[in-house]
Amino acid sequence: MSLSSKINLAPDEEIVAIFRRHHGAHFWTYFFGFGFLFASAFFLFYLTKQGYWGIALLAICVVLGLFLIFRAWFLTTRNRLVLTDLRLVDIDRSGWLDETVSAVRLSQIADAYVHRRGMRCALFNCGTLAIETKTGASFVAECLFQPQAAQDLITRTRSGLEKQNDSQDNQKELEKIIKQLGEDELLAVQDLVDRRLTALAQTEEDVEQEDGEQEENLV
Repeated sequence: MSLSSKINLAPDEEIVAIFRRHHGAHFWTYFFGFGFLFASAFFLFYLTKQGYWGIALLAICVVLGLFLIFRAWFLTTRNRLVLTDLRLVDIDRSGWLDETVSAVRLSQIADAYVHRRGMRCALFNCGTLAIETKTGASFVAECLFQPQAAQDLITRTRSGLEKQNDSQDNQKELEKIIKQLGEDELLAVQDLVDRRLTALAQTEEDVEQEDGEQEENLV
């Protein structure tokens, strides 16, 4: 299943960023996985000389090591925090067939904060990103890589959405007011708009002229 289908991406919705867990979240699983492989390589000649039981033990250690490494890699890459221009989606996988998908609209986010604790977070630049909603619900993305960057991007995307919504609300309110105006009032508004457009055009010309003068002085 594609990521777009998994999070039910709307036609007018775009993915802004995907944040993943750091592999350090499964440090001990990786440690024991590579430990089994190292032990298998170290005792390779000894075990192969012991007959069937030695070869069987060697095979078990190799399979177990590869299994632990693959499981740690699988869980790390399948745990994702997806930021779109409308929502924040948390994909939490805790097992091969155990997955939870939670989503919250950016307009419902009340706060996002980062918690870092311990040597692992300091070494791997990871931490916990907690999201609190206006309804009191919350979800947590643990051992997230570069959590401060994720927090900053979520905050900026949410602020941009709020400004866009405010602009749309103002436009709708303006349309309601215009529909209630009479002919004389509309002409007055048109005159005001024309003067404002003229002033803006004049400002742009002044800026372009100043830029041209600065370039000539540099030459």
